Amino acid sequence: MVTIEKTNFPELTGRCKEDYNHIICGALTGKHQKGGYIVTSIIRLENQINEKKDSMFLISAQQYVEVEKLAEEKDEELLGFAPRPVAQHIRA
Repeated sequence: MVTIEKTNFPELTGRCKEDYNHIICGALTGKHQKGGYIVTSIIRLENQINEKKDSMFLISAQQYVEVEKLAEEKDEELLGFAPRPVAQHIRA
């Protein structure tokens, strides 16, 4: 099981509203805990594609390395990436 700490919700929902109609992506960092993983940080990633942002997302090699370094500095792991078409996930 993966659990996301509630402290990440304002950033996540704000990002969804900001980039409405485009795919967004964030790197999930955190730690393994009994029974699964806990996501302590969602790191905002910028789409490296200039066109088709409503259907594609590209992460640069530099972004990947930076995310791994940030996780390591906090003694966490890079747990994965979460791309989402935002229009489907905003709830009022």
